[in-house]
Amino acid sequence: MTLSSELAALYVSRWDRLAKKLATASKLLGRETLTNPLLLAVPDEGAYREADVKVMYFGQETNSWHGPFMSEPASNAVSVLQDAYNEFFWTRYSYDEYGGHFWTALKKFDGAFAKAFRGKKVVATWNNVVKVGFAGKKGAPPDEICDLVMEQFDVIAEEVRILEPDIVLFLTGPCYDESIVDAFSGATFEETGERPLRQLARVLARGLPPNSFRTYHPKYLSFHEPQVYRKQIVSLVNLT
Repeated sequence: MTLSSELAALYVSRWDRLAKKLATASKLLGRETLTNPLLLAVPDEGAYREADVKVMYFGQETNSWHGPFMSEPASNAVSVLQDAYNEFFWTRYSYDEYGGHFWTALKKFDGAFAKAFRGKKVVATWNNVVKVGFAGKKGAPPDEICDLVMEQFDVIAEEVRILEPDIVLFLTGPCYDESIVDAFSGATFEETGERPLRQLARVLARGLPPNSFRTYHPKYLSFHEPQVYRKQIVSLVNLT
């Protein structure tokens, strides 16, 4: 089974129960509409498996992702959303055309990791700690929706298990620590010695690699010496 197929099977196994609960929950949101979950895929499995260093970046929530939540059969919806991920992320449209603080930061982290591990092949994937957000609106959905999604679509720890990243970087800020704990039961946050815990933390949890860190979202970092944070995070990585 390929990585994409394994991920697809994971998503399909959770889709119907998520769709059923979201249909009910959406009625409580009034005019607000929920979007589709971010579903990962790896189109070039050979290149991914051959990479020496695998990085997974986490953003905050998934908003306006392929329109409002799809009322499609599980296999159809998952296929469409994995294709959307491939087209947005793996073609580098996200980096080169979509842009913004988040993608600019990822491009610079990619460069910093490539420099730190010169001579090795580095590959990255993108994820979000809140899988389902709003369609046509920014910001995290209410806690009740976040809890529902985590209960019915608990896929994040499995995504990490399947893709086996060496480095996980949560560019989420401390306000999303609860979402990280929800995704990785028992997760704790430890000071690195570089900065206060709120600014930069090592994330310790079963299922996460030792090189897992949480820092601010790139929009906030862009006003607070992002190059210094980036250098400190890269210097903390130890793959030996």
